[in-house]
Amino acid sequence: MRHSIFTPILSGFLALLPFVVLGQWQWMQSIGGSGIDNSGGLVVAGENQNVYVAGVFAGGAWGGNDIFLTSLDNNGATTWSFNGGGPLDDEVTAVTSDASGNILVAGAYWLNASFAGVTLEAEQSSRSLFILNVSPEGTLQWAKNLHGTAIKKIGAIGADTAGNIYISGYFQGQLSLDEWVLEANGATDFFIARLNEDGIVTWAVHAGQTGDTRITAMAVKPGGGLVAGGYFNAITQIGDYQFTANTYDRDVFIASYDADGALLWARKAGGVHNDELTGIALDDEGTVYATGYLVGVMNLGEGITIQSANGNPDFYILKYNYDGLPLQARAMGGALRDQSMAIVHNEDGVALAGFFLDDMNIDGQMLENNGQTAGFILRFDESLALLQSETMHSDEGPVYAMQLAIDHTGKLVVAGSFEGTLQYGNAGLTAAGSADVFVGKWSPLSTSTDTPTSASPYLSVFPNPARGQFEITSPFTLQNIRIFDQQGKLIYNAAKSGLIAADNWPAGAYRIIAHTSDGRILETGLLIQR
Repeated sequence: MRHSIFTPILSGFLALLPFVVLGQWQWMQSIGGSGIDNSGGLVVAGENQNVYVAGVFAGGAWGGNDIFLTSLDNNGATTWSFNGGGPLDDEVTAVTSDASGNILVAGAYWLNASFAGVTLEAEQSSRSLFILNVSPEGTLQWAKNLHGTAIKKIGAIGADTAGNIYISGYFQGQLSLDEWVLEANGATDFFIARLNEDGIVTWAVHAGQTGDTRITAMAVKPGGGLVAGGYFNAITQIGDYQFTANTYDRDVFIASYDADGALLWARKAGGVHNDELTGIALDDEGTVYATGYLVGVMNLGEGITIQSANGNPDFYILKYNYDGLPLQARAMGGALRDQSMAIVHNEDGVALAGFFLDDMNIDGQMLENNGQTAGFILRFDESLALLQSETMHSDEGPVYAMQLAIDHTGKLVVAGSFEGTLQYGNAGLTAAGSADVFVGKWSPLSTSTDTPTSASPYLSVFPNPARGQFEITSPFTLQNIRIFDQQGKLIYNAAKSGLIAADNWPAGAYRIIAHTSDGRILETGLLIQR
C-alpha cells in the first residue's frame, strides 16, 4: 500500500525549505525535489485557515509524475502531506474545500492510480478523471472515478455552504457521471455536474455544438449554483443562447446556473484573435469578475470594448452584474506576453496573480522585469484601478504565479513554480531541483485614510499640512514611496524621495507608505489644505 512508504518518498522528493517572514510577505515556502514540480491547485480552509496546495512532482516511486497534497498552517509550517499516483504522468487540475472543511482534489491519471491504498482503474479509455476527498487531518475519505471514451478534463471544482460539490470541464465523445451519460455535440463540449457530500452525482448538464466548447474556470455561489466560463472556437449552443466565434478563433463565454442546473444567462466576449479565460470570482452581491488574456480587440457588448497593446497577449478584467450585464472591462500589459492566471474577490475589489515578460506600467505603478518571466500579484479597487502590486522573479529562470486564494483576514496566498532562486520582497528562496513549487502568504497594505495611520518616527513630511510642494525624508534609504487618497486609490508612486508637487491635489487626508532598502515598511499621514 503506497501510503505506507509515503514518508521517505516525501522527504526525498519533496523537501520543504524554511520560510521567511519579511515585510508584506508573511512567509514563503518551497516544495520540490530533484526534478520539475508544479502546483495545480490552492485553497485556504477551516477554522485555522490552513493553506492546502496540490500539484505533481517528478520521479514518483511508481513512475512519471505523481500527485501531492500538502497542508501548511497559518505560519507556513507543514502539518501533513499526502501523495499517490500511477505508472504514468498524473495531473492535478483543481482544488477546493467543502462545507465541512475537507479538501477536494481533482485531476486525471493513466491506466490506474493508487491513493492511500485505494486503487482506481481507468475504464472506457486509458485515461480517467479522479476526485479525492481528504479530511483536514490528511486522511483520504473517498476517491471517485469518472470515465469517458476520449479526451476529458475537470477544469474547476467548488462547493456551496449546503455541502454540494460542483465540477466542470470538457469532454469528447461520451462522459459517464454515475447515472448521467453525456454525449458531446461538438468536437468537445463543456460539462457541469453537482455531487452530494459523498461524491454521488445529483445532476449533470453539457453544452456545445461545433468545434470546441470548454470550461476553464468556475466560481460557486455560496447559496448554491455557479458561474462558469471558458472558450469556444466555432458555434456553441448554451441553453437558448447560440454564439458564433469571430473568425473561428477562440472567443470567451460566461454562463450562470442555479443550484438545480438551470441556465440563468450566458454571455460572449471576443474579437478576431484567440482569447482565453483563466479565472472567475464573485463578490457578496453576486457581481462577476473574470480574468484571462487576449490578443487584439475584445468586445463584450453594451458598447464595452478593450484591446491589447500589440500582437502579444495582454491580460484583462471583465466585470458583470448579477444578471450578466457587462459593467466594465480593462486590458493591461507590456510589450511582450503577459498573462493573468487567477482572480479572487478582495475587500471592495479583486486581486490577480499571473506572470509577465517585460516591464509593465499600470496606473503609474511600474512592474519591473529582469529579463526572465516574472510573477505578479495585483490588487484593484471595485472601479478596476490598481491599488498595489508585488512581483516575484528569478535571475536563473521563469517564475509562474498560477493560483491565488484569500484567507478570512484578507491576506492573499499565491502558488506557482520557479527555477533557481525566487526573489520576493528582499528575500530569496532556492529551488531544490530543476523547478520547485512555491507557496507564499502576502499581506496587502491597508490604503484607505478611513483607517487610522500610525505615523512612523522614521518617515517625515515637510511641510505638513501642505498646500503645494512637500518633501518626504527618512534616515533609511527609501526604495519606494506610494501615496493614497481618501478612497484608497494610488495617486503617486516613485522609487525614491524628493520634492513632490501637490498643487492640483484636492484638500484632505492622504496616506503615505514607504518601503526601505532593508525591508522595512514605514507609513505616515499627509494633510493637504487649500
